[in-house]
Amino acid sequence: MSPILLITVYDCGLEKKAARETRRPGNVGDLGAVRFTIDYEGSEMSALNKVLKTLYSDEGAMRQVIYPKATRYGCSARLRRNKKTGVRRMEWVCLYDKK
Repeated sequence: MSPILLITVYDCGLEKKAARETRRPGNVGDLGAVRFTIDYEGSEMSALNKVLKTLYSDEGAMRQVIYPKATRYGCSARLRRNKKTGVRRMEWVCLYDKK
């Protein structure tokens, strides 16, 4: 018997839902969600690299990101700045189906 190969596809519809979730959390329904946030200085790319290194080192989050039964996923980020302190923040949400 040959192993079953699941193909994971990036879903623009889930990306749109993830974008809404960054603005109004709590509406993902039966979708799986991975969230990560980082305060940063410098470029967005350096912040993204730092976020990804942190994510990769978090075993629980990685288990969600590579959920074996997921066939679709979508991610979105939001960049913000604290008006009082000037600290910049990157907030990410990735949604995936849980079939």
